[in-house]
Amino acid sequence: MKKTLRRTSLFALCLVAALVVHDSCGAAARHHHHHRARRRAVHVRVWRAPVWWHPVGFTVAVLATTAIVVSASSSGGGDDGGTEYYYDRGTFYVKEGDVFVVIQAPVGVVVPELPEGYEPVMARGKQYYYYAGDFYADSEGQYVVVEAPVGAEVSTLPEGYEERESGEGTYYLFNGVWYQPVTSGDDVMYVVTASP
Repeated sequence: MKKTLRRTSLFALCLVAALVVHDSCGAAARHHHHHRARRRAVHVRVWRAPVWWHPVGFTVAVLATTAIVVSASSSGGGDDGGTEYYYDRGTFYVKEGDVFVVIQAPVGVVVPELPEGYEPVMARGKQYYYYAGDFYADSEGQYVVVEAPVGAEVSTLPEGYEERESGEGTYYLFNGVWYQPVTSGDDVMYVVTASP
């Protein structure tokens, strides 16, 4: 009788121990999955566009009174081909028929001032200014649109970026520019890089 009771108690104890181990393994797996999913969700910091900003392809019938006509610099590297560009606080337009269409910032076009909320960045020892996926460099007191300088680190990506996987990791693509996330502690920056 005592032997049977001892065996039953031992069996029950083993069963409880097995259940505890199984449950803790499941909880650890759930915690790991939840942590990984949460980390993935907050990985990309998206730039918050002001109300006046519009994405490439957006059309308006009338420009704001703050819009000005801008042109390409002879030394900026751009080729305006006689195109008239309109600029309004970080957004570039061209006229097509009866509407104005938002375009990607044309390289070589000079603007008198940087848009509000620009981010100063360094790349290869040179100062640049970043705004909504576009880069500017100082040009004798004005600012010329330049190609994205490899090595520049920015703190946010504009809405509309594409996530791309490569053998070397995750990249983000926006308006033809590749960004690679770089983590420093809890901080994430996005570095302009050559096509992976």
